[in-house]
Amino acid sequence: TEKHVLETLLCSGYVQDHKWKEVIQLLREMFDLDPQAHTGYRLKLVVAIAITFPSDLKSLACPDVSIDGKKRYQNFINWAESGELFPNFFTLSASQMRYVVGSWAQDEELEWARKHVLEEF
Repeated sequence: TEKHVLETLLCSGYVQDHKWKEVIQLLREMFDLDPQAHTGYRLKLVVAIAITFPSDLKSLACPDVSIDGKKRYQNFINWAESGELFPNFFTLSASQMRYVVGSWAQDEELEWARKHVLEEF
């Protein structure tokens, strides 16, 4: 429901530079791209992306490269569907997911890190 979406959004923390208009616009665009994003982990993920990406997010390794929030969302969906994410990812709140999706690493670097993490971690 819209109430659940709004509650998730408003309970997910600070928006950098108070760019709420940009957050709402990005949220609408993401819902248009993924009609399944209104519930479950996809809702938390889409809110985390919308709150994280109203401002330009630069790669730490390549400061000239901006990380695309929509691409990052789609990659996280693909990684989730293919079982590449740790199971506890799905238990995170939208607020906590912000710190995952807001990584300054490019998606290729995240893939590399996930494949090379030691089993005990």
